[in-house]
Amino acid sequence: MTISLVRHQFTVKQYHQMVTVGILTENERVELIRGEMIDMSPIGTRHAGCVNRLVNILIHL
Repeated sequence: MTISLVRHQFTVKQYHQMVTVGILTENERVELIRGEMIDMSPIGTRHAGCVNRLVNILIHL
C-alpha cells in the first residue's frame, strides 16, 4: 500500500496573510522555503551562544 502525501505550495503573500489572520503567530517556529512551510527546531544553547558572540563581534566592527 502506497501513501501519497499532499503538499501545498504557498506564496510569501499567503504566508504573511496567515500571520495577519491568526493562523500563524509571529513567534511560530516555521519558515517558508521554496513555497513549503517547514517546522524549525528550537534554538539550542550552543546556537544561541554562537549568535551572541557573532553579534558582539559585529557590533565592535
